[in-house]
Amino acid sequence: MTKQSEGITVIGRGAKLRGDLTCSEDLLIEGEVDGTLRLTGGRLTIGPEAHVRASVGGHDVIVYGRLDGDVRATGRLELRAGAAVVGELFAARLSIEDNATVKAQVDPTRVSEALRPAPAAASSSRPAAAAQSSQAASATSGTPGGAGAASGTHAAQGGAQGTAGKPSGNGGPVPPKPAPPKS
Repeated sequence: MTKQSEGITVIGRGAKLRGDLTCSEDLLIEGEVDGTLRLTGGRLTIGPEAHVRASVGGHDVIVYGRLDGDVRATGRLELRAGAAVVGELFAARLSIEDNATVKAQVDPTRVSEALRPAPAAASSSRPAAAAQSSQAASATSGTPGGAGAASGTHAAQGGAQGTAGKPSGNGGPVPPKPAPPKS
């Protein structure tokens, strides 16, 4: 199910893991994981073919594949091109590449809170909760003290882009330009 080489634990493509996993070194997931993942050291990488339905906690988290669940990254959370994430994101630093899809609550102020176990029905309850979240706001705050909801495909590094396709910049949607006065 797993193999280890050069300080990296790999959960292979054919593996399906259910339950709680604690790891103190780098972890690469290429298969399916349901449950709770805690990394006390090292980096978590969710591969492009992986599907993770879990609460995730660690220092650095990199997502290429699908993640349904809450993420607490005390270092950096990177959502790479092709990533699909649904849940709540708590990260000291957040990077979202072009073509990453995100439906999530984002709050950088709650990174240090304890990781909650993934709910049993995570895959069925998360999409509905995320849909409600995305209706509440359409862009995240780019400021360290701000919080908001993100929805859609994002193209900003270190910030987020709303569903209208306009950068949020200072923490909110870009207001439309007023029409010029008619003479």
